[in-house]
Amino acid sequence: MGLQIVCRDYSLGDDRPFAPEDISDLFPVAKYTTPKCNDAKDMLYSGIMCHSQNLHDLASPLLQDALAIIYQVYGPMHQDTAKCYGTLALLHFQQHHIEEAISMQEKAVVILERVSGTDTQLTADAYTTLASLLQASGKVPAAAVAFTRALTLLELIHGPVSVGLSHIQRKASMLLQGHWDAHVAFLEKSLEAQTLIAGETDKECLSTQHSLALAYGRLGKHRLALEQEKKVYSLLRTAYGEENADTKRAKQFVNEFVKKALEEEKQQKKLLTQAGMSAAETNDIMRASQSLANGGPSEAQKAKKNKKKGSAEQVEGTAKELPAAQSVSVERDAPQEGDFTQVTKKKNKNKKSKSKSNS
Repeated sequence: MGLQIVCRDYSLGDDRPFAPEDISDLFPVAKYTTPKCNDAKDMLYSGIMCHSQNLHDLASPLLQDALAIIYQVYGPMHQDTAKCYGTLALLHFQQHHIEEAISMQEKAVVILERVSGTDTQLTADAYTTLASLLQASGKVPAAAVAFTRALTLLELIHGPVSVGLSHIQRKASMLLQGHWDAHVAFLEKSLEAQTLIAGETDKECLSTQHSLALAYGRLGKHRLALEQEKKVYSLLRTAYGEENADTKRAKQFVNEFVKKALEEEKQQKKLLTQAGMSAAETNDIMRASQSLANGGPSEAQKAKKNKKKGSAEQVEGTAKELPAAQSVSVERDAPQEGDFTQVTKKKNKNKKSKSKSNS
């Protein structure tokens, strides 16, 4: 029998921690073995192998027969049923039957959530596949919901820094290619995770850095785009040499970003001179705008900070000098050891002269 007890704090160190009044209900416990169907498994794995080898004409009937047998033996709520639905979804997608593929993948997601649980890797992978299918069909809002669910599950399972999470962030950034601020935010998170896991020289990390540089260019931040692409070019040149195709392509992008940054600077200077600014003021404004674009403090903020620092140092210096000055003045005014005797002799003479005059 299975026992259900009242929920409270028990002293499990005692000899008898439970009393009869703690038991709230009884349940029968049944032991059984899960049925296995070798024919269904063989058909399922044969269909998966044919699908991996792009033999779609052979894979489709095998998977359909396997699904029918699995329904009869295991029922709809089983991992093999979800696996069969997931493979059929990918098969329909490769045959350009997008709506059927989405329907199959949605069934796989529902089954895995109920059988495996919501916070498992299988469920997160199923949501990722569903989001990719929805993105390919042009259903952007539904794809964003699925990507958000997959990101939440992966962060819950593996933490904020993981390989799977960085891949989903990269895919989500591609979904947000018109909303460039959100696109850049996802790319920066993905790049941070990839750098911590694989290092800056990893090919995927370099690809993300290049995508981030292009996104900065879309936002009009050509200085940041230039700095990012320079990193990519230097890493590629160090790892693969100047003659590598990726290195040459990165060098071309660096030259393009340099041109755009110079054009932007010339245009800003032209606007400032038309507004009646002097050359010195124009240079100061350009320096400040470049500093702000790079995320650093402006020249005015630096001057204010230096002014505060200088005043603090001046106060501190005067505070340090005060005791020394006072001690010097005291030492100057204080009589020496020989002077004390002369002062006492003069005082005694004055007393004697006063007493004689009084007498």
